[in-house]
Amino acid sequence: MRDNITLNAYLVPLMTESLRDEMLQLCKDADIDILSHVYPSTPWVAETHTFKWYKAAMEDCDRYGLKLLTRDVDVMGALNKSDDQLREIAEKYKDLPGFGGFFIVDEPYTPSPYAHAENIFREVCPDAYVNVNFLPGAAYPSRDVYLRQLCDYGGLLT
Repeated sequence: MRDNITLNAYLVPLMTESLRDEMLQLCKDADIDILSHVYPSTPWVAETHTFKWYKAAMEDCDRYGLKLLTRDVDVMGALNKSDDQLREIAEKYKDLPGFGGFFIVDEPYTPSPYAHAENIFREVCPDAYVNVNFLPGAAYPSRDVYLRQLCDYGGLLT
């Protein structure tokens, strides 16, 4: 029994309908809960990460009992959005079947600027998973720098 553990799948190819169905069934069979990083096309092309694509993929995920984090181009550009624009993005997703949350950025060296976007996404979607994927500790010059980055980020979350 794993009531308090969420299993995440990363780098799942969902490029075609048949591949999507196969991958989603495999994830369901493996008791995966949420998909955090998926490929709508090959090679990865930012322009294919659209709201329209994620909405359809989330509907498919929902049929398999899975959730999907959006990583659409608007979400990935969160630092360049106003507060109202971030709220609009969150509002579009919050009630979609299969919506699991937001994948904001992958491994920023300085994560603190992303805390503001996370706070706004959580304000609109309090139950959503918001992922700012931190660099591994070994990527920083020292353990102290890494811990400072983590603590600074955590201190900015509301």
